[in-house]
Amino acid sequence: MYIKFNFEYGSLSELETTQKNTLSLLKMLIPNQIILRYF
Repeated sequence: MYIKFNFEYGSLSELETTQKNTLSLLKMLIPNQIILRYF
């Protein structure tokens, strides 16, 4: 599931603002260890 998120949001890498906002949201929802591991 988390890997799926990684692929989906990774495809948005061209939209830097969107990616940063997405990562910020994920950091509030998902433990930092998972963020560091998959992002």
